[in-house]
Amino acid sequence: FFFLMIRRPPRSTQSRSSAASDVYKRQALLCKQQAVVLCDRGVMDIKAYMTDEEWTILIDDQNTNEMVLRDQRYDAVIHLVTSAKGAEKFYSLENNQARSEGLELAKQIDDKLISCWVGHQELTIVDNSQEGAFERKMQRTLEAALKMLGHDVNVGVYKKYLLEGFKEEDLKQLQKYEKFQVEDYFLEHEELNVENKLRKRGQNSNFTYMHFLRIPGKTPEKRVQLRSQLSARQFRTLIQQQDPNSYPLLYNRYTFAYQHFTFIIDDIYNLPEKYTYLRVETDIEDSSKIVFPPFLKVAKDVTYDFNYTTFSISKKDRENKK
Repeated sequence: FFFLMIRRPPRSTQSRSSAASDVYKRQALLCKQQAVVLCDRGVMDIKAYMTDEEWTILIDDQNTNEMVLRDQRYDAVIHLVTSAKGAEKFYSLENNQARSEGLELAKQIDDKLISCWVGHQELTIVDNSQEGAFERKMQRTLEAALKMLGHDVNVGVYKKYLLEGFKEEDLKQLQKYEKFQVEDYFLEHEELNVENKLRKRGQNSNFTYMHFLRIPGKTPEKRVQLRSQLSARQFRTLIQQQDPNSYPLLYNRYTFAYQHFTFIIDDIYNLPEKYTYLRVETDIEDSSKIVFPPFLKVAKDVTYDFNYTTFSISKKDRENKK
């Protein structure tokens, strides 16, 4: 499991950064106990300090692509927003010899860093909006990491909404968004209320494979999720256990950052009924305080409505139960 906290990297460290994290990964795999590898920076950070042309040449030179560097190398990404945004009085050049950016440039670089990681399916942005300054920021980071490891912690949940009239062309108003083709396959499980699922996620003919096990908690927001990366061969083996009573879910997934929130749109197109979901991970319970892009029309909050879970809408007998 990789946990990444983003910092500013030197501009020419792609090979060295990759090699160093590979060494730590091998050491973790050899460890007889469970291990977590914490990375202070990741290879995608380098893109924030290069032109698009320079970045393309670099990854072509390394015979790799963004899905490998961003999605396959790291299980989770936690971005700590610079204090230059929302906590300006704490931003200083005096306490860090490596820091040379003024306030405005620091904000611009922070936006670029977030943009580099948009598309990772476990991206958490920790901003400076809550009281308690740095200590609260560290607590939120720790809680996010523990949640990713499957621990039951008091941390933000994915708020989930139904969208009306969504069109991909509306997203062109954003600075950046990423589009993926996703396939979810539900597997059989001895406990009926446990969600056992495979996911194939692709972009530009490159794919990642995941296994999810979602276990209900005492309350809907306390649900525990365990997940692991798979090889293509493991995916092909496990898909043989597909639940015959469930449809696969085929959809386009769009991810983007807006006002320090990470949004995900899932546009499901293969079911008898069309569903378009908007998801956002947040500590905010009151939806009216979430800053939504103005071009999205939210129809309904379905965060805790079991009838709108992907597990529920995939069932072939769903129509008979209505």
